[in-house]
This record gives sequence, C-alpha cells and structure tokens, in this order.
Amino acid sequence: MAQSGCLFSLMYLSLVALLAVPCGATLLRGPGHAGGARLVIINATTCGAASKHLPKRPDTLAEYKDEALGCLTWCGALGDSCFRGCLDPCLKSLKDPPCAGFVVDNTPCFKACNALKPGMDCLGTVSPNSTHECHQILGATSLPEEECLLGR
Repeated sequence: MAQSGCLFSLMYLSLVALLAVPCGATLLRGPGHAGGARLVIINATTCGAASKHLPKRPDTLAEYKDEALGCLTWCGALGDSCFRGCLDPCLKSLKDPPCAGFVVDNTPCFKACNALKPGMDCLGTVSPNSTHECHQILGATSLPEEECLLGR
C-alpha cells in the first residue's frame, strides 16, 4: 500500500510541475543524478505566432487609423521582447498614410490624412513602455464626418 501512495504522490508532483511550466515552454527529459531522469524546462517561445499581427487592408481613412491603433494595441500587449518584432512588420504592411490620393479631390480628407502622420511617426519610434503616447496622438486625430475613401 505504501508503494501506491508513493506512486500517487509522484504522479501528483509531476502534474503540479507540468502545470507550473510557462505557456509555450518545452519539457525535455534530461539525465538526472544517480541514473535517474529529470525534467528540463526550456523556454521556446519568446516571440512565436502570437507576435505576428498584420492589419487588414483599409478602405477608408478611418479604417486606416483603426488598423494603426490595432497594430499598437496588439503588439503593445506582447511586452518588451516581442514589441518591435511585431510592430515593425505590422506598420510595414499598413504603409504610410496614402495622402497623395486626396490632394486633388478632397481637402478635408487630405488635411485629416496629414494629421495622421505625427501618430504614424510616433509608432515608428515608440517603446513598449510608452505606447500611451502614440494612442493619445492617434486618438486625438479627428477625421471628417464624410467618408474618406482610399484610392486603389
């Protein structure tokens, strides 16, 4: 009976150790002391698939602003080690605000598009600990009530 109690305790401790492993870590069986085995925890995640965020293709200037904020919010939640590796590709996919398409046709949209540029510049240099600054700049950028369609 003592053996089954010991076996149960060992299984329980193994389960507790397994639950304590950080998300995404890998467990490997390694050599132990006196010929026994031990579990080795290797953190294999730092920046995996969750750190990839690509914006959808915006059809309007309002959607463009939302997608830029989406990049900042998603990547900001990843923390220091994955932040730039997430934000830079996201911004590259979004590209610069397409203001040239508004020059001739629509002055309010052209002005609003240019007003987004300081926020986008902020995203290019922001650190993970100061994302609130870019949120404030982009959030304060007002867009005209009329829909500003982006050229294709």
